[in-house]
Amino acid sequence: MSAEETFSVDLRDAASLRTELTQLADRASARLRAGGMVAGTVTVKIRRGDFKTFTRQRRIEPPSQDTATLSRIALALLSDWLRAQPDAAVRLLGVGCSDLRAAGGQADLFAPTAATAATAPTARLDAAVDDIRRRFGAGVLMRASRLQRGSS
Repeated sequence: MSAEETFSVDLRDAASLRTELTQLADRASARLRAGGMVAGTVTVKIRRGDFKTFTRQRRIEPPSQDTATLSRIALALLSDWLRAQPDAAVRLLGVGCSDLRAAGGQADLFAPTAATAATAPTARLDAAVDDIRRRFGAGVLMRASRLQRGSS
């Protein structure tokens, strides 16, 4: 499952790229939850203005459908890529989720319980956002993490 966006003009500003990527991670994680799946791998797809395409991926342990987790990993992958290509003009961004499994499977006996407890509030938040969007439309609610810092 994935979400990607092709821009009408190339983006060069790192803050704009991070904002767009956060939105894409939000869409991809909502699709995971709607399908009752969790992802074991997050992939970021980046296409420059010259149409050269790059992908970066990272495994998730334990697998997740949590928006905050997927966003954090996708943003780290983008940041690593931007360090190597600081002035790149980006035409397309995408966030993909793979190594999919059914959500709610057997819990990992050795998984730290603090990590599981920490995701409970974000799971409730994701469920509330998904419910509002389902009832009133996708454009009715935007996460604050999509806003660029310093904008008013």
